Amino acid sequence: MQTNMQINIDSINSRGFLPHTQLDNRLLVDKNSRNYQALLSVAVGDAYGEPIEFKTGNQLPIYQTGALLCDYKGKITDDTQLTLFTLEGINDFLSEQSNFKIDSFEAASSMNNKVTKSVAKAYQRWLMTQDESSIFQECAGDNSGLVMIPELNESVNPGMTLISALKDMEYSGQVAFNYSQGSGCTTKNLPIAMLYQMMQANAEAKNTDNSYLRFAAFELGFKVAQLTHGHPMAKLVAGAIATIQFLGLSSVAQVSDLSGKNSLANSLMLTELLVAESREQIKALAYDITNKEIDELLGLLNIDAYAKLNGCNEPHSPHKFSKRFGEGWVASETFSIAVYCALNANSYEELLNMSAIHDGDSDSTCSLASSLFSVSNQESKIPEELLDKLETKEIIEAMLTSPRQAS
Repeated sequence: MQTNMQINIDSINSRGFLPHTQLDNRLLVDKNSRNYQALLSVAVGDAYGEPIEFKTGNQLPIYQTGALLCDYKGKITDDTQLTLFTLEGINDFLSEQSNFKIDSFEAASSMNNKVTKSVAKAYQRWLMTQDESSIFQECAGDNSGLVMIPELNESVNPGMTLISALKDMEYSGQVAFNYSQGSGCTTKNLPIAMLYQMMQANAEAKNTDNSYLRFAAFELGFKVAQLTHGHPMAKLVAGAIATIQFLGLSSVAQVSDLSGKNSLANSLMLTELLVAESREQIKALAYDITNKEIDELLGLLNIDAYAKLNGCNEPHSPHKFSKRFGEGWVASETFSIAVYCALNANSYEELLNMSAIHDGDSDSTCSLASSLFSVSNQESKIPEELLDKLETKEIIEAMLTSPRQAS
């Protein structure tokens, strides 16, 4: 069934897209690209898990292979909304750059600070869509971009951590003064990976060194996470996710397929190596990061932690699954569930069922697992029956494939 959403393309194009004369700066992609499929996968996974979030035990669909089991209606949650507003914030930053040149980690880190502030402003606009006011005067009168889409002005009962952190933000880029490690920090990182994939492509085209981009992507994921989540592990996991998704999109991890079926295993190992070699740089990102938290992150990145569950006739057992990894309400659990599913699923349909059908935060775990599977599998395709119902399909298409006309 097709959605009835009427998208105001002019409204979307008035923000975040660059004139055709600034081709190097645009986060615009072809509809057949992995970036486009990956962003759709965030929303599809979110919408697939949404109907069974908070359900447990006998309330869950009976797991079986070879079929889509959830009552999928294509309805997204704050996970997809914030992913789209992250993308809008990044494109806002890019649209202001007349001479965009990043050729070192120092330059990338300086850019990350500016991008973080731009994303913070975008989150303030999102806050207004949830029937909340923003103290940012520049946001209060904003009448362009995503805030003008009625379907994105529908409150989706977001976590209070997000709402309170943004309401308490006194200036653009202020870090959250909470100790939350909720799952909301894990699902909105894909636009960061897309930004750094674009930067790597530009560097490769100019035959310049780009080895610093992996940690720069980590840093930006970390900084965007701390806008809303203050716990050390929330920030570290978000940074790792940004790097893993960047490696997948940029095909760095495709060189040697050690996993046998996708590149996620390689991305995990490369990110684990990066974190191990960057301890001091990571600790310098925030005062509350110590070797203890970094060691915990390294444990999450260790590929040996995600071997298939023993004693299961099927590749997925919701009871044993939740007992082993938790329910996905905190960042480390969301990450573990998503990685396990993305590594062990044999198809996209199986991936959705594995990552959604468990006792816990089904929409977040399914959204992250879906994006990790998508960026790690070049042949992965989202079933048309899911895309046809997805309420944000037209929005994503407009944001990524419809450049603003030069003024």
